[in-house]
Amino acid sequence: MYFGAPVWPWRWNPPYEGVVQHLASLGLQGVELICWGSEILPLVSRRYTPEQLRTLDDDLQIEHYTPARVRDYHRIFDASGLTLTNFSRTPIGLSSTDPQSRSSAVDKVARAAEVAASLGSPLITLITPYPFEMNVPPMMARPIMQEWRMDVPRDLDWKRNYDEFVEALAQCCTAAKRAGLRVALEPHPYRWMCSAQSMLRLIERTGAENLGMNLDPSHLFPCGEIPHFTVYQLGSRIYHTHFSDNDGQTNAHWRPGKGKVDWRAVVRALSDVGYTGAISIELENVPGSGHLGSDSSPELDRELQLSVAYIRATCDEEGIPTTR
Repeated sequence: MYFGAPVWPWRWNPPYEGVVQHLASLGLQGVELICWGSEILPLVSRRYTPEQLRTLDDDLQIEHYTPARVRDYHRIFDASGLTLTNFSRTPIGLSSTDPQSRSSAVDKVARAAEVAASLGSPLITLITPYPFEMNVPPMMARPIMQEWRMDVPRDLDWKRNYDEFVEALAQCCTAAKRAGLRVALEPHPYRWMCSAQSMLRLIERTGAENLGMNLDPSHLFPCGEIPHFTVYQLGSRIYHTHFSDNDGQTNAHWRPGKGKVDWRAVVRALSDVGYTGAISIELENVPGSGHLGSDSSPELDRELQLSVAYIRATCDEEGIPTTR
């Protein structure tokens, strides 16, 4: 296994060339790139209507990755020795009741898969949607809410919505396969995939041989999952990881060792199932982390280096090799 990190805790919006070079200078071997779209806006603001979200979708973000820019990224990867571990993109609409919206979302995934392949990524990472593309309250607010409420219309056809989402996801996997990529779904609370069993069900329902999970304990743990159980249940379908610690109540992304996740058990399980990929440190709620419209501060570098040291020491104690 080897250590990497996503670009977005340092800089949410492109360009990312400087961040990639900076992560290489910190001694990492892997990096994640992303194309944000409208899926991120509900996480940072409640000011947008669904119609506005659609107009703020990913056209400008995906256009960042022009052929010339892709060549620039390749030069940076070659010069730094960094490996591009995955390319993240999640369009809105995969669980919409509107066929046109679902078709548009699949097309955007297909386009992102082509970009990912041109960058040399083996994976495209998707976050599964909420049922019916609902606007669910943010989980970080749960501890301070007196009553955790989510009003749902009583006439919704839940089976049909799931079936249509499965069909759209299968089409995404087909598009990724054409580009030579695997698809790593990231579990998130309250979404159509939030656990090992819901991941296994999607693998069975889609029949996609290139579908697996991006293991993210900070999303799994507050859903009631024991992260190393998830590793054993999915085995070779663990395609990538996001390492950050968690309180078991919210989807906080803290430095490993600062929360309640049993990291010794997690790395042992990954080793047992033969995982040799990236340990990607994703720190979003630590000193110095960046946010939409605000880049990181040097404190984030220290948090990253402490995270790598903690996980590496844990692996060393377990006799699990990591690339240095």
